[in-house]
Amino acid sequence: MIGSLEDISCGTLLIDGKDVTDQPPSSHDLSMIFQSYALYPHRSVRDNDMGVNQKDRREKVNAVADILKLSDCMDRRPNKDLSG
Repeated sequence: MIGSLEDISCGTLLIDGKDVTDQPPSSHDLSMIFQSYALYPHRSVRDNDMGVNQKDRREKVNAVADILKLSDCMDRRPNKDLSG
């Protein structure tokens, strides 16, 4: 919910005492990093997402990347281009 990957069904989301429940994720002034040894270093960020068929996966990954304003990073490699 904080990263806006899930909808808030009730209550409010407060960040530094400010209600950001209805604000776009880019206004939260936060960063999050998911790094795990389960990532495939030879695959791009986009291609590391597993679990649904390829068409649905691409659509969902692209939608989340657009929400988080990360579309420009989706072809980077997790260990080579993103870490550090």
